[in-house]
Amino acid sequence: MKRANVIFALLLVMVMFVSMACPRGAFAANPAKDTLVIGSYMDPVDLHPHNHNLQWSHTIKSQMYETLIIADSEGVKPNLAESWQWEDDTTLVINLKKGVKFHNGYGEMKASDILFTISLLKVSNYSTMAVEYVDMEKSFAKDDYTVVLKLTGPFAAQMNYFNWPLTAIVSEAGYKANDGDFSKQSIGTGPYKLAKWVKDSEVVMVKHDEYWEEDKPHIPNLIFRVIPEATTRTLELESGGIDVALTLSTVDVARLEARNDTYVMRGPSMQMWELFFNFKNEHLAKYNVRKAICMAIDWAPAIMASFGDSGIPASNYLAPGVEGYVKFDPISYDPEGARALLAGEGYKDGDITITFFTSNTEVRVKFCEVIQGFLQDIGINVQVKPMEQAAFVDAYLGSEHDLTHFGYTAVTMEAGKVLPYYQSSNIYNATVSWHSPEFDKLVDDARVNINEQERVSRYVKAQQMLFDNLVSYPCMQPIILAGVRSNLTGFELEGSFEVHRFKHAYFTE
Repeated sequence: MKRANVIFALLLVMVMFVSMACPRGAFAANPAKDTLVIGSYMDPVDLHPHNHNLQWSHTIKSQMYETLIIADSEGVKPNLAESWQWEDDTTLVINLKKGVKFHNGYGEMKASDILFTISLLKVSNYSTMAVEYVDMEKSFAKDDYTVVLKLTGPFAAQMNYFNWPLTAIVSEAGYKANDGDFSKQSIGTGPYKLAKWVKDSEVVMVKHDEYWEEDKPHIPNLIFRVIPEATTRTLELESGGIDVALTLSTVDVARLEARNDTYVMRGPSMQMWELFFNFKNEHLAKYNVRKAICMAIDWAPAIMASFGDSGIPASNYLAPGVEGYVKFDPISYDPEGARALLAGEGYKDGDITITFFTSNTEVRVKFCEVIQGFLQDIGINVQVKPMEQAAFVDAYLGSEHDLTHFGYTAVTMEAGKVLPYYQSSNIYNATVSWHSPEFDKLVDDARVNINEQERVSRYVKAQQMLFDNLVSYPCMQPIILAGVRSNLTGFELEGSFEVHRFKHAYFTE
């Protein structure tokens, strides 16, 4: 287990979770209230645990599907895996927890289910990077509770990837019985199992009675209600229509903190938001145009105007504390300098018109509109195009945008989780359509290098290439805000992918 924890150990100095129990004191659990209602700003898109690398989807799906390992406020912890060790540089042995039952009568989790799940990850456009070094032909189940993974070469972060929600374990028998349709029923090991999903309305779950952790979850019913508007989520929280309002608007924080029946939880996100330039656009393909755009935006007030105190300017493509993190000096706000760069390229006011794709959530649209105003001030026309979430994902993966923005999270706590998104062969390269064989090789070499110093050196150089070429621009680190009813306590905000776990939550008297 020693090597598997090397990368995580660097992060133990940075607590990425904030647990804030109800400030009104300790109370006994109240079994009379048997349903926990969460206000989510987005539908999960689908219920396939290996699809869509979207944090709000993970928040919902992770109640039903679990990973081999997790990280929380106490550090790195086994989850479905009891322990793990490296036999040599390319052989990883994973010992499974015994007595873990799948939902809906699909039996006990066995080593064969782990190998089956990995085979699914291998063919997913979203999760394949997590297991690309696993040699399925040579990997095998030593017995029902021991998995031996043979890798095609050294890969220091292999075990770390099994903390990623996209690697959640599923039942082989359940998958085959449902023809791979995860909307029929859940086939995971999580504390809750699917009862029904009404698209764009709610996901209803019930307690998994055979859950492996004794006496969990405390609350037998869990509902995620889709409430896109932050103001509406807050009003629902105040009225008692929901018990938790995720992605709280900062304008509502003071009001909720002043009430006796609500409180606010805060925590730093491990996600970094970036402004992505699509090199397919003839204007954005020019470095000076990209730099002019970066110079034209005053990020601190732009973030404050749209996100309030739920975001701060980013300092890199990675969150501080992630292995490979290096701080870059931001590009200074200089609208006159931006105009000069555009003039030097032969542009006059109005010569450039670009589309800015975004999901249709209120705060993200506002962010785009603020940026739109800054760019109009230097003569660039911006058409903001809000889209329903699934359409937005399809659009940027289809490289239909000129500009877009969202965040990447180093859930493995090392740069090798984020930087491959920019490689030429990665599906997410469509956000930038930038291709560099040198960058591709640099990242590949770093990911397989088990020498920490050499690996980090390559990761730093790769980030410098992204920044020097302004392939994208790191603009914001989100701060997680959640509004909570005062009679609910016991859960934590999780900074990596925001897969907040509600199995420990309980209502008080």
